[in-house]
Amino acid sequence: MSLDGRLNRVTRARSARERAVLAVRAVWAGGNPDPALLDTMPDEQGREYNRLIGLVRGLQRILLPHAIALSGEVEALGLRQTVLTLLATWGSERSVPPNRRLTTHGPGAAWNVLPAVGGEAALADEALSDLDHATRVLAEQIARSLGALWSRLLAVETLVREVEVAFDDDSAVPDELRELLEDSRERLMELFEHAPGLVGACERPEVDEDAVQRLRGDMLGVGGA
Repeated sequence: MSLDGRLNRVTRARSARERAVLAVRAVWAGGNPDPALLDTMPDEQGREYNRLIGLVRGLQRILLPHAIALSGEVEALGLRQTVLTLLATWGSERSVPPNRRLTTHGPGAAWNVLPAVGGEAALADEALSDLDHATRVLAEQIARSLGALWSRLLAVETLVREVEVAFDDDSAVPDELRELLEDSRERLMELFEHAPGLVGACERPEVDEDAVQRLRGDMLGVGGA
């Protein structure tokens, strides 16, 4: 038997999953799938092949843009936490000790302004200057955003793992998506690490199953396109 004949025989013997893996690898490498993958595919494999390709289409059209947006929001949150750090430091250097109440409208110290840090020493809202009030609001926003972004990250990671399991091959996930998620996770972990000194202890929430279901539905919607 000729080499072409043997290769054709091997191609015909491939499963739907193997065909999908090879097709996706070719696309992520910037090429086109081998036409023989489809030309030699038995009719009974068509449904499973289309399901797997649909998952990758959903990954590309739903999860990748979501991961890009998430990465930008995590970066923005890091900048906001940096601003909060500067405000708290600036206030501490120009403020009175924690056992005294502020009598001026200058910036307050972290123990006066941030309840998560100062506890009972923190001033009531009405006693804060405009700047200190904005600082307190910023801290509260950061605390909420940390948990929300972490939960969204877990939702995307959950669906990426589902695609990997379906393919039984991690090459189904493009490097760009994987790198975005790894970077977002690393930066969020760092923000959580520094949070207690500014916004108080922040627990990392579990994955939001409703968010997973919504994203999964979006993926299925475009996967069948």
